[in-house]
Amino acid sequence: MRNGKYMYVVKCDACEAKYRIADISKITLHTKFRCGNCEQLFSIGVRNLKIIENSFNQMENSNTIAVKDNNDNLNRSTHNKNKKKTTKFLFRYKFNIVLVCIMILSVLGTFLVTDYMLQGGAEKQVISNAHLLLTTIEASRSFTGKILKPALYNALPGRFIVEGMSSSFGARKLFDGIREMYPEYYFKHASQSPRNKINLADKFESEVIENHFKPNQLLKEWQGYRDIQGRKEFVIMKPVTAKKRCMKCHSVPEKAPIELIEKYGDKAGFGFITGDVIGALTISVPASEIFEKTRSICIYINLIIFVCFVILIIIINLFFQNIVINPLQRLSDLVNDISTGKVNQRVEAAGIDEISNIAKGFERMRNSVNMAMSKIKKK
Repeated sequence: MRNGKYMYVVKCDACEAKYRIADISKITLHTKFRCGNCEQLFSIGVRNLKIIENSFNQMENSNTIAVKDNNDNLNRSTHNKNKKKTTKFLFRYKFNIVLVCIMILSVLGTFLVTDYMLQGGAEKQVISNAHLLLTTIEASRSFTGKILKPALYNALPGRFIVEGMSSSFGARKLFDGIREMYPEYYFKHASQSPRNKINLADKFESEVIENHFKPNQLLKEWQGYRDIQGRKEFVIMKPVTAKKRCMKCHSVPEKAPIELIEKYGDKAGFGFITGDVIGALTISVPASEIFEKTRSICIYINLIIFVCFVILIIIINLFFQNIVINPLQRLSDLVNDISTGKVNQRVEAAGIDEISNIAKGFERMRNSVNMAMSKIKKK
């Protein structure tokens, strides 16, 4: 800018682009500028600082680059400072971006793998619980039909004791005892025409009986999930087929024991022939609670892994700052000083790593430049 009728102008040593100086009182002879034309650093010195009279119009009409006012000059200085700061941290930013990407991919991959494995383990646990309960019920029915019922027939010929001879009744009472301890478990001797209304098949059970067991009597078991009162439960259903020994109670009312008729009537549970599917043993065990608990464990595991990654990134950054960033910045500052003519400042090259080798190379270059400049000055 102007100081009275004079203008202070500085010229880049490399490309000779000219710049007007806003306020010479705020600039020392060691102030550095970065040329907007060639991006080279240069400092103000006697050799490139000139005072020009009435040159404002001449400079604007020339092909040189001119800083228009003091604010622009300050902005350029700030830009150069920010550029230096950006250069200092640019390598760290790239390094951290890579680390963060690795962390995200690792945590995501770990979550998917652990969730798959834990959910698979939870499903196996649910299936195991259901099979254990089903095996218990079947063992009770088998005990009633093969041991208790014949023994009572021998002890009480011609009598039918429902409480001791009905396998369905015994299985129901056994499950009632289990349900006192585990109310979330479910059992039903589901039938579309049961004697005891408590065993009446609901819509879900009727569909399985009609669509799976009756068309395919070789099917021994059906497994799946269903929602009961908003809870996801695992269900195992096993068909109950009419055998020859069952015909006394399930063929026609006239052949059924009088005790059975008196207790349940003569309307339901009849009309079957050998081989018919008369119902299905239905077991269901809670699945939602187990899956939710498993998902929570998976989240906790991956949260711990995430925290460990964050701590590891912080530790790596601290080492990276001391081992890489700080030495590179010192080397960069020294090289910039050399590029502005300060060739007498020695480049320290302690250590035997790659950065030290670079520093040694710059030190050799500094010595060569210094020797060349000395020879030029002697001439």
